[in-house]
Amino acid sequence: MTGTGAPTENSSPPLRVAMAGCGLIAGGPVRDGRPIRGNHAQACRDVAGVELVAASDPNVGRLNAFGAYWGVGRLYGDVGDLLSHEQVDLLIVATDPQSHLAVSMAAVEAGVRGILCEKPLTGVAADAELLCSRAAQANIPLVANFSRRWDTSHQELRHLIENGLLGEPRHFTGCYTGTLRGNGTHLVDTLRMMWPVEWRTDWASFLDDGVVDGAVAAELVSPTGTRANLFPIVDSAYFVFELQFFGSKGRARLLSQGNDLRVDLPAMNPDFPGYCYLSQARELPRDSMPHSFSGALRALERAVRTGEKPSTPASEAVHSLRLVESIISTAARVNS
Repeated sequence: MTGTGAPTENSSPPLRVAMAGCGLIAGGPVRDGRPIRGNHAQACRDVAGVELVAASDPNVGRLNAFGAYWGVGRLYGDVGDLLSHEQVDLLIVATDPQSHLAVSMAAVEAGVRGILCEKPLTGVAADAELLCSRAAQANIPLVANFSRRWDTSHQELRHLIENGLLGEPRHFTGCYTGTLRGNGTHLVDTLRMMWPVEWRTDWASFLDDGVVDGAVAAELVSPTGTRANLFPIVDSAYFVFELQFFGSKGRARLLSQGNDLRVDLPAMNPDFPGYCYLSQARELPRDSMPHSFSGALRALERAVRTGEKPSTPASEAVHSLRLVESIISTAARVNS
């Protein structure tokens, strides 16, 4: 199960990878026996210099199906058993979010050389910060898989915004289905990726007292006064994830679950002289998201081999979680 790309420069032995959790995002066989496009097991095939050698999952049927599909023979019902019996270089944490902290900390204690943890890292900012601190103390690179940060089209759009193509920020607007800690976390992190400032919560919709998650709307404000409105589409018969950036010189649209990225620039309207209307000027590659898993794994592999720091540190996930918790805290105060 060695990556199929070019060999590493120094022809070092492949890094041994273990998968904790064999569900959908890991590459668990689904839908007529085939995995979803874009998963961690496929990334292990695509990235040179790594080899998927072991996996763990408490669901025996899912574990065995994963092993059979991806050709992994060393299978464990418990990740602790895996870490104690296998010499693992990298651990991919694809378990349920509630167990991310315990599994990742066990990997740190076991002395793995690198950890790739699924979003939203731990789901709790304080726990995520603790994990980042422990990993740093142990000199273990830690990568958080907020997948849009590792997608080449999203990275290109971020650079276009940074380089001023769309001018100064005027407003962001985004919508999502599900809960704020679920899909909403992705939306918050994508907003922070596109405009990485210290956003604060100015307003949030109602949330029952004591409830820690829900479909929450929020208005955020940047230090310079730029505002962002995020809102859920409740009880819908469809999934939606969209974000728009309005700048002084143009607009960026993240459509189709955030996978269709377009840039609109002003063009003179021939019927109304003197008026400029937005016209689509660029559409970024649409088929790049499945490869974001490889981008995250490749960054971790480089960090372990060369010491090169990943382009997106795991601490960015901590900041996104803090902002999510700020929104939820503000929403809860609406009820008080």
